[in-house]
Amino acid sequence: MSQFFFLLTVLLALLLVAGGAFALVTGRVSAFWVRRPVHPQWWGAGLLVMGFAVGMVRLTNLTVFMVLFLCALILQGFAFGIDGVRK
Repeated sequence: MSQFFFLLTVLLALLLVAGGAFALVTGRVSAFWVRRPVHPQWWGAGLLVMGFAVGMVRLTNLTVFMVLFLCALILQGFAFGIDGVRK
């Protein structure tokens, strides 16, 4: 069971890093439900940091994970707040 959760963690980390890199490189957000109201570069940076945090959760202690995860949430919060919600 532990190998299953390790595989799930690695898969989620790779998915988050790929989504963040895609948003940073192309300037578009791949998730259609947040595509319109966010700034893509801030969103991509937040996803990259979140992917690194999820990928390192088994390698580091909880304090490092929480700092990285909260930094990612702050970046994604900035992504929503920079332009405001566009209509």
